Amino acid sequence: MKKILVIDDDQRIRENTTEFLVLSGYEVITAVNGKMGFDKAMKFQPDIIICDIMMPETNGVAFLNMIYKEPSLKDIPLIFMSGAAMP
Repeated sequence: MKKILVIDDDQRIRENTTEFLVLSGYEVITAVNGKMGFDKAMKFQPDIIICDIMMPETNGVAFLNMIYKEPSLKDIPLIFMSGAAMP
């Protein structure tokens, strides 16, 4: 079963994304910020990461920089998403 790490500080978005992915047959690991996401990525080595851009503590761009510096994580595909509305 493919593992997907979902990182988002918005509980509603995180839960909705998780539910959709689980119903689609994926194992889902969640985190509320980039720091926690990095720790979980190291522990679980997901097949893909879906990450919010704007988060407190460690945002998506800082998270991306962290995983690119880690040889065991740098080749994991990453999808950025955002719940922010466009003007």
